[in-house]
Amino acid sequence: MLNAPNDKVQDIINVLPGMKSPTVLPLAQEGGVQYIL
Repeated sequence: MLNAPNDKVQDIINVLPGMKSPTVLPLAQEGGVQYIL
């Protein structure tokens, strides 16, 4: 599981190979998402 700001999505995908089709959930705090690998 990984919490990250929306503007870092592409950087994370480039680094983590398992991020090709993650489950993405919005966080309660605006501007962020949670990725479940």
